Amino acid sequence: MNKINISKEEFLKLPANEIAQITSKLGKPKVGVFVPDGNRRMTLAFSGLNPDTDEFYHENARMTTTYFMENLKVFFGHSLNTLFVPLISHNILGRNQKYHEITLHEGLKKILDDDVWLNFYQENDIRVSTYGDIEHLSKSTGTFISEWVEKARNDTAQHKTHQIYFGFLSPKRVGMELAHLGIEFYKQNKRAPTHEEQISMYYGEQIDPADFFIMSTKFAGLGALPPLICGQETQMYFLPAPGAMAMNDQTYREILYDLLYCRTNSSNNEYTSFNTRDNKFLRDYYQNHQSTVIGIGKRIGKFWVPTI
Repeated sequence: MNKINISKEEFLKLPANEIAQITSKLGKPKVGVFVPDGNRRMTLAFSGLNPDTDEFYHENARMTTTYFMENLKVFFGHSLNTLFVPLISHNILGRNQKYHEITLHEGLKKILDDDVWLNFYQENDIRVSTYGDIEHLSKSTGTFISEWVEKARNDTAQHKTHQIYFGFLSPKRVGMELAHLGIEFYKQNKRAPTHEEQISMYYGEQIDPADFFIMSTKFAGLGALPPLICGQETQMYFLPAPGAMAMNDQTYREILYDLLYCRTNSSNNEYTSFNTRDNKFLRDYYQNHQSTVIGIGKRIGKFWVPTI
């Protein structure tokens, strides 16, 4: 069987190592972005706990980090090289004190400073990197995140197979930060930096363009796109359920098949080689969906969910 040309049914049944061989031959994905949003909603829906209690916030941290490790096993188990995870956005700074003191503190300490997690990075040869404004987050929330980040970076610095980039408070301030970096570069080199040089200045190394961006629970969140690496090559996917529980082997393989075999770059050949049967199917599809909108939803209590 030629696994470069394979049906979806066959692809979904392949072992992870054979899928890794396919992605290696096709040259993608190398870099991905995953936003595991909706974790408080997940805890509310499945824990049965009162959201005003300390127990709820402890369980929120436990559930989120437990699922998140399984998420990483999925991505790296299918041989993704680099994963960006925008963890903390600016709106989190406006959440209540219990969230900061319990959920945020316990969750970040676990993934950055806990022996179970550090052993996980060791066993899977994952290097931990970060981007964004860590100092501002630490001061605003009273966490020791700067110390935890330094420990995780140092403990995983020699790992080479995989890399995870945790993002902290990046989108709101990135434009100004890049401007300052560009000014300093111009002072030293008497010219503007290239795109590749901007990437190296911002992340400390060269990063390939992101192949996919996966958002969960809402058709929004483009502010979570990591700066400079997302563009026309980046394919976007949205999960209606919270990302931590939704990103499993089946989900990721569905995305991989679509990315590898269904989403191709536009070219003139797409038009010159179009046959009559495909033309009719495309015409019927467009006519049947003239009033269809992807991204419409409904409210369940206080929460918006997409209509599928």
